[in-house]
Amino acid sequence: MQNIANYHQRLHSFSPREIIPLQSDFFWLLKRGIVKTCTWNEEGTAITLGYWGSGDIVGPVSYTH
Repeated sequence: MQNIANYHQRLHSFSPREIIPLQSDFFWLLKRGIVKTCTWNEEGTAITLGYWGSGDIVGPVSYTH
């Protein structure tokens, strides 16, 4: 895990309600705050997938489980 944690380590702050970019080969390690992940169904209704906080890793895999 240490190698993963130091690979391309950068800090970025987001504003409330700002959309976090999703890339297939990129993950976000949350240092503080809360992130809500959502998707939309065929009718356009928003569906909450989860809430994430400090220490959580958010990325493409988070959305499929």
